[in-house]
Amino acid sequence: WRFSGIYGQPEAHNKYQTWNLLMELSPSNDFPWLCGRDFKKCLSQRKKSNVINYNWHGQGFTWSNKRRGKHLIKARLDRFVASPLWVQLFSYVVVTHIPITTSGHCAIMIKMESPEPHRQPRKIIHRFEAMWIKEK
Repeated sequence: WRFSGIYGQPEAHNKYQTWNLLMELSPSNDFPWLCGRDFKKCLSQRKKSNVINYNWHGQGFTWSNKRRGKHLIKARLDRFVASPLWVQLFSYVVVTHIPITTSGHCAIMIKMESPEPHRQPRKIIHRFEAMWIKEK
């Protein structure tokens, strides 16, 4: 599988360049792919690209302007998206927004957990050999 972490163009008029790069990097539909980046300007394109957006745990935003009162702005900019095949391969995934400390951005973490294997109860087969009880 492949992971791409992308920091896009900061200028709004150049965002299309980031989207074009993302489409070039994205593998074909038969390859598992995970991408993490600031998707704020690209979310409208998501439906065209056949990727799945992950939900998260933790605070509901990944960026804050760190102002107070009515001037405070919070947004969920950064996120992970994955191809359908990646989602099939890694069905136990947890995305966490790590709380902001000094910067206006928080880190995002993806944890790929293994499911508990589904085990059938083993049938115990008792075997008995008559010779085991013979005296010597």
